Amino acid sequence: MLGQPVVIDYKVGAAGNIASEYVARAKPDGYTLVFGTAATHGSNAALYKKLPFDVETDFVPVAPILDVSNVLTINPEVMNVKTMKEFVELVRANPGKYNYASTGNGTGTHMAFAELNARLNLNMAHVPYKGGPEAMTSVLKGETCCIMNQCRRCCRSTRPARCGCWA
Repeated sequence: MLGQPVVIDYKVGAAGNIASEYVARAKPDGYTLVFGTAATHGSNAALYKKLPFDVETDFVPVAPILDVSNVLTINPEVMNVKTMKEFVELVRANPGKYNYASTGNGTGTHMAFAELNARLNLNMAHVPYKGGPEAMTSVLKGETCCIMNQCRRCCRSTRPARCGCWA
């Protein structure tokens, strides 16, 4: 599609700050890009005392790529529930028993689940991972019971019989 090779250097960690810092410090050659997220170009400024880059001056927006919704994805081998109501009832009946994966502290997956916990008065432990593949693998393996993540990522990674996805 581009007519030339593309090299993807997946730099995970620190809610996207590692990749963003790398790109911010790179020579501005038009070939080094970062996919900015709500975390890297939004909430991280409030969550971290000092970022190693300035979102306003170190980046030039190129184009919006996509906008996706989050879904709650659970492993039914860990939590035998079929509806959101059953999920909430089970977690409330067992405070502190269940955990959730995220793609790292301060990421969209973490903030979305933290808000769910707060709004529904749930008591679930946060288990941050280095990135999306690690977090989703933990749910699929049953190391964590669920994740709140982008619909496209979760639904592509799971088979309907293996995990349930709820918007």
